[in-house]
Amino acid sequence: MHDVAQDVLEQLLKSWSKYDANIGPVERWQNRIAVFTALHYHEKIKGRPWERPGVEPDPESPDESPTALELVEDLSRRQHAHALMHQISPDLREVLTRYLAGMPMKEIASQLSLPVSTAYKRLARACEELEHLWRMAEACPTAGSRRA
Repeated sequence: MHDVAQDVLEQLLKSWSKYDANIGPVERWQNRIAVFTALHYHEKIKGRPWERPGVEPDPESPDESPTALELVEDLSRRQHAHALMHQISPDLREVLTRYLAGMPMKEIASQLSLPVSTAYKRLARACEELEHLWRMAEACPTAGSRRA
């Protein structure tokens, strides 16, 4: 049976590649994930079929977990997005990376000594620039980062 601790560990493992030491200590990041997962655990289990001990999964039912190829492609996309983020101006990137790390906008604005409305505007501009860079890279794949 699943429990909260397993879900917290799963979320930590899934999002480890997104952790940025420049934003804050790892303990704070882990705590944020643990609290968020625990707070939303009751919502998650509502849609989950109850597992019964000793009952094997039905071999006829399709496996919905991602294939190895899908995981590699997802990792490649994340790495590409990370590389594109470094092309965004630093003031916009600061807001975007903190937001993606799960930091509330009020806290982001406070840490960067900005009005909250400015932090939101920078987030919107960062998303627009990232989308533009992404589309340009898709349109001309050789212009993007070169892979060895």
